[in-house]
Amino acid sequence: MSCKGAFDEHTEALCTDWQKVERGDILLSSLIKKRLLPEASLIITTRPVALEKLHHLLDRPRHVEILGFSEAKKKEYFFKYFSDEQQAQEAFRLIQENEVLFTMCFIPLVCWIVCTGLKQQMDRGKNLAQTSKTTTAVYIFFLSSLLQSQAGSQKHHVSANLRGLCSLAADGIWNQKILFEEGDLRNHGLQKADVSAFLRVNLFQKEVECEKFYSFIHMTFQEFFAAMYYLLEEEEQQDAKNMPQSHSALPNRDMTVLLENYGKFEKGYLIFVVRFLFGLINQERTSYLERKLSCKISQQIRLELLKWIEAKAKAKTLKMQPSQLELFYCLYEMQEEDFVQKAMGYFPKIEINLSTRMDHVVSSFCIENCHNVQSLSLRLLHNSPKEEEEDEEEDEEEAQHSDVDRCDVPGPHMASSHRWVNCYLTSSICRSLFSVLGANQNLTELNLSGNPLGDAGMKVLCEMLQNPGCNIQRLWLRQCCLSHQCCFHISSVLSSTCMLVELDLSHNALEDCGVKRVCVGLRHAFCNLKKLWLVNCGLTLECCVDLASVLSTNQSLTRLYLGENALGDLGVRTLCEKAKNPQCKLQKLG
Repeated sequence: MSCKGAFDEHTEALCTDWQKVERGDILLSSLIKKRLLPEASLIITTRPVALEKLHHLLDRPRHVEILGFSEAKKKEYFFKYFSDEQQAQEAFRLIQENEVLFTMCFIPLVCWIVCTGLKQQMDRGKNLAQTSKTTTAVYIFFLSSLLQSQAGSQKHHVSANLRGLCSLAADGIWNQKILFEEGDLRNHGLQKADVSAFLRVNLFQKEVECEKFYSFIHMTFQEFFAAMYYLLEEEEQQDAKNMPQSHSALPNRDMTVLLENYGKFEKGYLIFVVRFLFGLINQERTSYLERKLSCKISQQIRLELLKWIEAKAKAKTLKMQPSQLELFYCLYEMQEEDFVQKAMGYFPKIEINLSTRMDHVVSSFCIENCHNVQSLSLRLLHNSPKEEEEDEEEDEEEAQHSDVDRCDVPGPHMASSHRWVNCYLTSSICRSLFSVLGANQNLTELNLSGNPLGDAGMKVLCEMLQNPGCNIQRLWLRQCCLSHQCCFHISSVLSSTCMLVELDLSHNALEDCGVKRVCVGLRHAFCNLKKLWLVNCGLTLECCVDLASVLSTNQSLTRLYLGENALGDLGVRTLCEKAKNPQCKLQKLG
């Protein structure tokens, strides 16, 4: 059953009679929206990327993550696959260090595919860390291992079969079809014998219950071949003559059509096709495929994809589809620094939400290759591991989105300790993310508000801010799980750089002792800060004398915000008296 359009809005066409014959998408949509058999429960399997879109259509859904191999089982599998223990250790170490491959290997079948690709590279004496960073790279090597060594006229037959596989895959993607009949194979110039001869193992797998249907051994392989369909140049006339008369119209090769639809369905079925497309246009991989598969690959697509990235990067609104982070995933899949640097040069402003370790890896790779960005806003999210059963109804709406990590900022009369939830930012991740600060002199704005940096992350950030090449002028750090322990580093930044003119430290548990340290930096001659936010930082009367001394010595500070702090009447009076001093340049005290 083809369910294309099942998530689309067609309320008027919904079915309420279970005996009525309707299209598959209408039936599924009617079931999902409880118009058909409203008391029935549905079990729906979906990828994470499609979950958000599906969630809006469901009434009180329950989510279950189907886990594959645990880390221990992955390791056990690798050591069973590789007979050489040293090879097994090297391969598994690579997997552990590479989030892409490590994530892929939780599926047993994909784990075998990865091992096959890595083994081939090892046997050729290749450096795994350089050749096997992405899904595309591993799949190319796996495909190569499946191809039989054929010479002479047989190479043409291999190329023809490859084209048939690619057109079949693309046709299935566009029609959201994963099961194919023998007639579908014939329509794309394929025969059962051709498929078996073309591959060492069955790329198509017969369905147990219905032998007339075939499917790719994994959905990502269908997407991989669909991406190749757009790369292969048009067939020669002789190839066309060899196609059967009943050959159906091939999928549209127009890249514009693909990219326009991809923009509309970022959470849908084209997302991985486009990622693979970027991965395949890597020049080294293109040359490898042309040699190995005896086919010609279009070079024009590189220019088309670069222009597409430029248009998306310069879009007026950041609420576009696809998101900036998804574009970064495409560029990461490519792993070609010259191209990535050109593409990232079109981003004047970066605003992304990061929720997984892989998001960090991808964004770090792209940001490091971005030398023109002027404003950078990073928001680090986390997914709640599970919802309590008794709170399910209340939490369902929140479960649709990742929750921002939050800090509990103590009030002035509360305990001095503070905590943060699911704070997973390590120093290495922070260094990777912040390395762009010293390398990009055009970057003047950095917004990290709402992120669980903690004192350790703040220390790394302050080190980067003191880099001679750093030109950050506006820095927002609201609600970043900071305490008084990081204030020494903040003070050091204020006293060593004259670039910083705006600093927001609101909703952090800096407390009086922390702000006193910050005031040391504010009184330094090099400090050029004009605006400072210290809202809800657990401050009391005790720090007001130090803040007042800043007002009389700092000739740059014009705005100081101290709301939601228990300064008391005496504290406010102390500040106001200093603000009236002719030497004080303060224009607003709030």
